[in-house]
Amino acid sequence: MRVRTCLPAPGFTLVELLVFIVMIAVAAVGLLMSMRYAMPRSTAGATNVQAVEVAQMRMELILAQKDTDMYQYMSDPCLGGTPISTLCTNPLGFNVTVTGISSATAWTSLTSAAYKLVTVTVKDSTNTTTLASMTSLVANY
Repeated sequence: MRVRTCLPAPGFTLVELLVFIVMIAVAAVGLLMSMRYAMPRSTAGATNVQAVEVAQMRMELILAQKDTDMYQYMSDPCLGGTPISTLCTNPLGFNVTVTGISSATAWTSLTSAAYKLVTVTVKDSTNTTTLASMTSLVANY
């Protein structure tokens, strides 16, 4: 007579699967808790968005000068003369520089008097890190 031996079936038992699920859940909770404390303290994203908004605002002011004062007299309304105080105020402490308005920059083989390459650069309050830069090619037409 033959004796039948019962071999264990391949795979995992229910207890092993439950232990695995509990271990993954504990690891996920720990990871999510650490992110909960780290994310609100990270301000880099918000600072970059604000810097882009400041650069966009200044560029729009400069381009509006072309429409009102014509190409030859296009200027940065926040520099020299009487700046528009409500539009030129920078409550965030960024350093904003504008280049290319007073002197025309040559672009391709066309005459430099026909085009200006206006660049607005926004740096942090220490003036060391560039947060945003915006360039616009303005034509004399």
